[in-house]
Amino acid sequence: MFRISIRALGWTIVAAWIATGAHATTFVVDPAGGGDFERIQDAIDASHHGDVIEVLPGTYFESLFYGGRRIVVRGVEGPEVTILDGEDSHNLATFLFGEPRASVLEGFTLRHGRGRPITAAAPVSVDLTSHPLSAADPRLRSLEQGEERGGTYGGAIVCSSAGPTLRNLIFEDNLANNGGGLAILFAAPLVDGCQFRGNVAGAGGGIFGRSDRTDFRDCVFEDNFTVFGGGFYGEDSQATGQGSSFNGNITAGGGSCYLLGTGNPGLATFHHCQFGANFSADVNGITALFHDLVVRQSVFWARGPELHVTASIVTTGGSLTVANCIFEGRNEDGVLACGSTNADIRCNVFYPGDVPQTCSPAASNRAVDPRFCDPSSGDFHVAEGSPCLPENAPAGCGAIGIYPEAGCVAPRADGSSSPDAGVRTLRERALTR
Repeated sequence: MFRISIRALGWTIVAAWIATGAHATTFVVDPAGGGDFERIQDAIDASHHGDVIEVLPGTYFESLFYGGRRIVVRGVEGPEVTILDGEDSHNLATFLFGEPRASVLEGFTLRHGRGRPITAAAPVSVDLTSHPLSAADPRLRSLEQGEERGGTYGGAIVCSSAGPTLRNLIFEDNLANNGGGLAILFAAPLVDGCQFRGNVAGAGGGIFGRSDRTDFRDCVFEDNFTVFGGGFYGEDSQATGQGSSFNGNITAGGGSCYLLGTGNPGLATFHHCQFGANFSADVNGITALFHDLVVRQSVFWARGPELHVTASIVTTGGSLTVANCIFEGRNEDGVLACGSTNADIRCNVFYPGDVPQTCSPAASNRAVDPRFCDPSSGDFHVAEGSPCLPENAPAGCGAIGIYPEAGCVAPRADGSSSPDAGVRTLRERALTR
């Protein structure tokens, strides 16, 4: 009897599991009325764990709230034709109830969002009214002051104590004090193949993270406008960035990224990233204050006589590891600056000029032309014979830069070269995911 009861119970559990899977539903949202719903939130409210919501092209004036559901909400024809619009009055999606990786938002453009107040979050000390950058963009002055200063988060999306997947999204023309595109508070989302462009914030033009474990991959951060952190701003952050590019962001500090330690352990890691021609009053690349930083197999590139390109990496306190990276461009203020930082600088290439003697670089660093293929067009493969290839690098270094193999074709008529048709640039990788 006992064996039979256990066996019966086992079959009951299996049957229940099968039944649960069998009842997973796909809903269709069509603004023209041809689907199950006309509004995305109505479909979310009707959904259960495991359901999929397929959203047809259109512009939706909504703010989505998952409420902890493990569901997929997908723009079936992609972000170019599937729009979430905040009408400059509200944000566009919120994750507050422990949503895991199985909670997915994919294939949308999120625009005209406005950050939401989160009173429990400590504000960032940025006086937006008096900062000279505010005169350059009236939207920066329009951010709430007084009690609300520093209290609006995530122009498009707020993620707090959750870990959803955000994939193939375009964040553009959004506004918040913290995180023009996305604010991440004590959370660990996966941000995959997204673009952040033209967003405005006091801190974090693209992403703002506080005590976060953000994992962003193959993302593009460009033309964002902020006081600190053109692409990413992290406080006590455990973020990891890979395969991403930072270009054309305008900031007072941290053209690509700004990291700040406030007493809790923070270690941000970047690899296979490209940090380009951002416009900053102090640091073109990454600023790290009392915050640990690791950068590997990445490129810092900024050329052009019209640019005032400042230092690529500046740190104070914390530890710094920079390995297998390429630095090319104009750096009037020095490539690296390490104030009281425990630094490990090895297997890097610097061009033009000499290996900077700040940060006590190892002997494996060299001042040579990396021989990029076509960097002005966004391709950072290297030509045959490059000193950055594994076979030509110093012993024990391996590949230096983003790509481990040569990727150029025959020179064009004008003497320049182009990448092999089968090899995509960082930006192409992000845009075609």
